[in-house]
Amino acid sequence: MTLGVGMNLDLDLARTATLLKAVDHGTKSADLSAQLGFHKSMVASIKSWASHLGLFAGVNSVSCFGRQLLKLDPTFENPISRLLLYYQLGRNPKAEAFYYIVNNFLYDAAVSNRQFDGDELHEAAAQAGVGANSQANKQFDREMALMRRTLSRPQAFGPLGVLSSQGNSCFTVHPPILSPAFVAYAVYTEWKEDTAYTNFDEFEQLGRLARVCLLTRPALVNTLKVAARLGYLGVQEEARLNRVSRVPQWDVMKLLEAMYV
Repeated sequence: MTLGVGMNLDLDLARTATLLKAVDHGTKSADLSAQLGFHKSMVASIKSWASHLGLFAGVNSVSCFGRQLLKLDPTFENPISRLLLYYQLGRNPKAEAFYYIVNNFLYDAAVSNRQFDGDELHEAAAQAGVGANSQANKQFDREMALMRRTLSRPQAFGPLGVLSSQGNSCFTVHPPILSPAFVAYAVYTEWKEDTAYTNFDEFEQLGRLARVCLLTRPALVNTLKVAARLGYLGVQEEARLNRVSRVPQWDVMKLLEAMYV
């Protein structure tokens, strides 16, 4: 894992969507800056963000997820799109600082209903070894501040309300609002393709999903029960949410579309 997501420039989802559309229409990397009016460093930053958000399939190729998202929301400013991209970044361990902040520090703060300040966050991340090879050259401090801004800036994930502050010093965590279709989508993305059903008491991916979404496991299970009642998931014993199965008419892409209906 390394630091350096976004090359120290802030995430701007609208500009990310603009660049992805240009790439998908065949604009070469060398021509992106002139065509879009973006500085070369900004183009490089957006491509770095897009890669970590799962929007690129290669160096200069938009992923299937990226194309579908552009089709559903050409600007990436819909709250659903922001939630999906937050989820993508939060489950990507290559985005080291953001991954730690969400899955460890913010999750613990959310479930314990605890406030914190920036110094506490930086100290905890340093003790956990985040960016151990980068702390000496200030990259650690820059990236921690960058990822904190990513959670609060209106151009990024700020509208999700995950992180609020009082006087820019005391922070409070709020789990994002999840629709049953989103939770079903997240489960399907974690599900191994060759598994028809699972017992959620033994479904280790559920714990990872709860962490990214900043929810206790019981709270996430309650949303899954609603998803099952709505037909997104099959279930034999609703009270226990035991032996949850795939539903033939649903897959990842169809659930993605269902979120925007």
